[in-house]
Amino acid sequence: MSASDGRTLETQRAPSRVPVLLGTAVLVTVLPFIHGDVTWYDAGELSVAAAGLGVPHPTGFPLFTILGHLFASLPVGSIPFRLALLSACSIALATGLISSVAIGQGACPKRSALGALLFPATFVVWLHAGLVEVYALNAAWIALLAWLLVRERPAYEVAAVVSGLGLGAHATFVFAGLGLWTLTWLRHREGRLVLGLWPWVVAGAAIVLVLPAAASRDPWLNWGDPSSLMGLIDHLTAAGIRSSFAEEMGVGAAANGVALGRWAALASGGALWLLLGVAVGLAREYRSPAARAALLLLGVDLAFSVLLNPMGQADLQTGVPGAWAVALGVALLVGDGRLQGAGRALWTVVAVVALLWVGQHRMDDRAGDAAAGSWARLTLGLAPPGALVLASSDHLASQSLYLEGIEGFRPDLMTLVKQHIPDEAHVRRRYSKEVETLPERALDLPREALQGRVYALASMEAERRPVVWELGDGRLDGPIAGRLRPDGALYRFDGAAPTRASPVEEADWLPQGLAGLARDHTLAFRSRRSLSDVLRLRGVWHLMRREIELGASVLEGAVALDSTSAPALLNLAAARQRQGKTDEAIALLERALVADPTYAKAKENLERYRASSKGASP
Repeated sequence: MSASDGRTLETQRAPSRVPVLLGTAVLVTVLPFIHGDVTWYDAGELSVAAAGLGVPHPTGFPLFTILGHLFASLPVGSIPFRLALLSACSIALATGLISSVAIGQGACPKRSALGALLFPATFVVWLHAGLVEVYALNAAWIALLAWLLVRERPAYEVAAVVSGLGLGAHATFVFAGLGLWTLTWLRHREGRLVLGLWPWVVAGAAIVLVLPAAASRDPWLNWGDPSSLMGLIDHLTAAGIRSSFAEEMGVGAAANGVALGRWAALASGGALWLLLGVAVGLAREYRSPAARAALLLLGVDLAFSVLLNPMGQADLQTGVPGAWAVALGVALLVGDGRLQGAGRALWTVVAVVALLWVGQHRMDDRAGDAAAGSWARLTLGLAPPGALVLASSDHLASQSLYLEGIEGFRPDLMTLVKQHIPDEAHVRRRYSKEVETLPERALDLPREALQGRVYALASMEAERRPVVWELGDGRLDGPIAGRLRPDGALYRFDGAAPTRASPVEEADWLPQGLAGLARDHTLAFRSRRSLSDVLRLRGVWHLMRREIELGASVLEGAVALDSTSAPALLNLAAARQRQGKTDEAIALLERALVADPTYAKAKENLERYRASSKGASP
C-alpha cells in the first residue's frame, strides 16, 4: 500500500495507541482464565525444563527455556501459572502487532482492531494463551519479525537478531523467517545489505548453545543429552522424533484433503468462509507488503501442519501462525482507508460476524485442563511405595515429570517412559538420580529390540520392587496383557505367569475414579479426550483378556466422555462385534470414519463387518 493508491503511509501517521490498548486488553482478559496447574501433553516437561534450565524434547526450544526461566522467577502464583503468563503475554503482543502492522499500511486503527481481535478469539489461540507451551511464543516471534520487515524502512539489524533468536523458538519460525526475508529482498533489492546482516543473525542464533551448556550441568531433565556436537545436531533436527513418528509426520500420511480441512478449521476458528474470503482479498492486494506476508504465513503454517506434522492437529498444536495471518488479513481488509459508505459498512459487518463466529467457544473451556494435574496426582498417589512406574503416553509422563521434579510429589517413585528405554544413556542418567541402581544386563539387548529391553528391565525390577505399568503402546501392551492386573489407575506388572481374570470390583475402580474427577472439574476438550483414552485403553485391556462384557462396558464410558474419539468408537465396535451385535458395530465404525475419514483400521474393519453381515443374512 502506498501513497499513490490513496493510503496513508506509517511515516505520515502519528503513532496510534490502539495496538498497546489492544494488547493490554487481551492480557487482562486472559489472566483470570489461567488456572495455574500442570496440563496435558508437554506442559509438565516444559515447566521442568524452564524452571530448572534443563533440556526438553527436540528441538529443545531454548528461547522458551530462557524466557520461561525468567518468568518462572516471578514472585507470583505457581510455576505453571508463571509460565502460562509468558504465553498470555505472547498472544497479547502478537495481537497488538497485528494492529500495528495494519496501521503502518494505512489501515484505520479502530476498524482494523476488529480484525486483530480475531486472533485471540480463535479457539486454538485462546487455548494456547494460557498453557505452558511453545506455540504462543513462536507466533509472537513470527509476528515481531513480520512487524520489523514489512514496514516502509525495515529495521534490518534488529530483525536479523530476532531471526537468529527465532531458531530457538519452533521449526515453523525457520520457514516463516526465510519467507519473510525473501519477500523483503524482492521488495527492496538490497542484497548486499541483507548479506551483511549475517553477523547479527549468528549473534542471535548463539541461543542454541544454551542446549549443550544446560546439558553439561547434568540437570534433572536432560532429554537426549545435546552436550556433544552430534548430540546437538540430532536435537536441533529432531532426528529421533522424526524417526519414531515417521508415519504420522511424513508426507505420505497427509496425502489427502482431510489434514488440509483440519488445518483450515484451526486457523480460521471454524469459519472456513472467512479463510477463503481473506485469501482472495489478500491476493487482490498483492502489492501490499503486509498482504504478501500474510499470504506467505498462511502457506507456511499450512505446509507445516499438513505435510510435516499432521499428528499435531489432533493435539491442537498447529494453526496458531495461520490464525495470526488470517487476523492480519481481516485487519488490512476491514481497515482499508479507501473504503467508503456501503463498502466500509459491509466489511465492518463481516468482521463483527467473524468475531462472533470464531468466538462462540466456551471462554472457560481451558480451565477444565486442571483435571490433568488432579489425574496425575490421583494416579501416582495410588502407586505402591517405592514403585517403578513405566509410563507410556501423554496422559501421565509429562505430568509426572512436573510433580516429581518441581513439586517433589511421591519422591519414592521412579518414572521411566517405556519408549525411552532403548536410549541407554538416558536410562543410566535417570538411574543415577535414584537410590536403586540399574539391574545388571537389563540393557544387553540391542536398542532396536524395544520389546525385549522393556520386558527385561520390567522383569528384573519386579524381583526387587513393585512395577506398575501405564497402557498406551500396543506393541508393548498386547503381548503381556495377561501379566498385568489393575492397581488403582495403573497396572501391576507380574514378571512371572499370567494372572487370573481380574475381579469386577478392581476393574470397576477406574470408571468410578474418572467419574469422581468429572464431578470435581468441568472437563475441557483436551481433558475429555485424554481421560476418554485412559478408559479406552482399560477397555482394550479387557478385550485382550477376552473379558468382552467388561470391556464393552468400559468402552461405552470412553465414548460417553468423548463421542468424537475415532479409536474409542473403533474399539467399542470390536466389542459389539464380539457380542454378536454386528449392526451396532457397523454404525460405530461409520461414526469413527466421520470423526476421522483417514482411519485405515476403521475402513478395514467396516468392510469386514459388512461382509460378515451379508454372509449371515438368509
